[in-house]
Amino acid sequence: MSGASPPIGLVGSVNAVHGVCGFTSTFTALYAQNPGKRPLLINGAPRVTRVLADVKVYLKLLEAAADGKALLTEINQFNIDMYPQYPNLAAYPWTNLADFIERIDDCVERLATISTMEEDNAILNKINFTLFMPPRGVADFVRRSWGWAATISELPTGLGENCIVGVARPGVTNGYHDLVHWMYKRGAQYWSWGSLYASVQAANPAYTVIYSIELAPN
Repeated sequence: MSGASPPIGLVGSVNAVHGVCGFTSTFTALYAQNPGKRPLLINGAPRVTRVLADVKVYLKLLEAAADGKALLTEINQFNIDMYPQYPNLAAYPWTNLADFIERIDDCVERLATISTMEEDNAILNKINFTLFMPPRGVADFVRRSWGWAATISELPTGLGENCIVGVARPGVTNGYHDLVHWMYKRGAQYWSWGSLYASVQAANPAYTVIYSIELAPN
């Protein structure tokens, strides 16, 4: 079982091109758990600029927060470690978070008078906006942005009904059990890249579960 399933599938669709699964998986969770937010999410979700705006706002929140510096350092280091392991990112080597935010800001100049979602995405999908997120970053985004409880489990023996799932695969190494991707699990269904799967392995047979972030909406 796979394939986009509008409208909820649209919420994660930007991740099919850009490595922003730490954000789009949580947007899918917000859609599933908060019906009142659905019109806002669906209206903006397929548009790369909308997702990038949320990423930038979160990074700026961390910059302004007294407890944000350590997490920003952790996010930055994760990207330093991960970018060289992905040949498709060679054209956009990682430098630091400040440069990444500047790349987002430059979108306005690149788009100029372009205004439709299709035209915006046609331009921005030729540029890479991947931001690898460690477990603490994903959980903090949920807590700081929405006020939800988010509990991280490392190497979980089971998964709850409503959680963000971190997976590993061979060929990538890092200090987070070789974490490569985040998905959203709702009941027995898994959402990733804007598509629906019956299991983690249905999305990619090489995936193994290494983290879960259990969500408890307020």
